[in-house]
Amino acid sequence: MKIGFVSRIGEFPEKEWKDEFEIAGEKGVSHLELIVNYPFFGPQTYTSSQINKLKKLATENNLELILHLLPNQYQLPKGIRYSDSPKKFQEHEKDLKNKVFNIASLDERVRKFSIEEIKRTIHIAKKLQAPLIVIHGGSFTENNSEESLKRARKSLEELNSYSNKVKLAVENLPTLGHFGNPPNELPVYTKDLIYLVKDLENIGICFDLGHANTLGDPIEFYEEIKRAGKIWDMHLHDNGGKRDDHLAIGKGNINFRKFMKKLKEDNYKGYFSIELDTWNETPEPMETKERLMALKYLKRLN
Repeated sequence: MKIGFVSRIGEFPEKEWKDEFEIAGEKGVSHLELIVNYPFFGPQTYTSSQINKLKKLATENNLELILHLLPNQYQLPKGIRYSDSPKKFQEHEKDLKNKVFNIASLDERVRKFSIEEIKRTIHIAKKLQAPLIVIHGGSFTENNSEESLKRARKSLEELNSYSNKVKLAVENLPTLGHFGNPPNELPVYTKDLIYLVKDLENIGICFDLGHANTLGDPIEFYEEIKRAGKIWDMHLHDNGGKRDDHLAIGKGNINFRKFMKKLKEDNYKGYFSIELDTWNETPEPMETKERLMALKYLKRLN
């Protein structure tokens, strides 16, 4: 497996990017999964000079790049974040009409806009020689989850023929978010995740171990989605089983030793991304003790 870091370098000054890449290179990381998140680092603000700089840093440090396209916070009113106030975000979505990223939206203008944003990100990925983009399946309200799931599937079918050399991996989401709130994002359940990717050659799965742990036994979750035959990336972090805390390894109740043993038995060859730097908190210094400890621990188990 390819062990790497999920990186939020877009939230940091460019002068600090070099340190992030050098730390990853020195510690033997295989890849960085760069978060593409409005307004910090999205298709509308990702300049040619930034792309060239990232390619250069990746080459110099023998690193591969993949991308992680999060639900956007673009044009949100000051003080509102989706993770804090999903209801306010949904009200804001109505005001924005076609300027919100949501591939599951019942508003066709929003859905089409979101598809175009993914296409722009695919274009960026090609320039970065990044073979994979991790995405979420879109958001829903309490009364329209089933129809929203169908819209998300429709969007992925349209993207399947476009993505070609850059593949998309749909991530499973938690039952409760960082603040104990229902994130109202798709997909949560194994059947929904498999439904979204089934028979789509260029659409696969990003298995988030911590998110699965909020639903029950994450290894059972993995065993179910493994049958789809295309888990291309995994996100690793810990929690107590109730909400998406993104804790350091060993700070929650996930049995990492058992999980890593299972992956060795399955001969998993995909990406494995340590995701301890979460986007809902103030960014920490690039070299976090917890992230490097996680890397050391995983290499010992691998």
